[in-house]
Amino acid sequence: MAGIDLRYYDQVTDTWIAPLANGEDLKAVQVLITKLNQDVETAVETVGNMQQDVTILQQTVTQNHEEVTEHLAEAISEGFYVMRSTELAGVQTITLPSVRTPKEIKINASVILSKKISVGVWSQSGTTGGQQSLYIKEDQSTGTDGLSTVAISESSGNAIVGKIQNVSKGSFEIEWTIHGNVPSANIVLLISVLYHGGEE
Repeated sequence: MAGIDLRYYDQVTDTWIAPLANGEDLKAVQVLITKLNQDVETAVETVGNMQQDVTILQQTVTQNHEEVTEHLAEAISEGFYVMRSTELAGVQTITLPSVRTPKEIKINASVILSKKISVGVWSQSGTTGGQQSLYIKEDQSTGTDGLSTVAISESSGNAIVGKIQNVSKGSFEIEWTIHGNVPSANIVLLISVLYHGGEE
């Protein structure tokens, strides 16, 4: 009967080692079993570490998904109308429907019984002073204002502009400035406000 191959692999020397003859065979078998047990323990430990890493990864993915979902659900907006006379300079306080702090405010303005309009935006993280506007005059020529959210222009040097300031929880202000001569009229402002809904 062919004998059993009792050689074992030595990782240190990277060689297969044969047991010694006769009485030394049992010792070789014992060494082989010990090596096998060590290899099994190492493999079990490696698998355990991999399972732990997978669990951590799954937890991280779940947490990120919940944070993104929560963030998207928190973005809310509101729209409403206000009026302003072109004869009034100074500060106009706007009370918001929600007691929250805006992160973006858009204002579309038009003068009643005219072709003059203005489209502007203020942003919490914006550039050029955080606000800017595009306006169309009565003759349908256009212009831009990089410092105001509302600009109603009659002609060169004659305009009324509104600059957003003091944005806070539940309100903001429009500072109106009159340049030159502006005919008496009423401005209708359609205001759209974007909030971060997580704020209470």
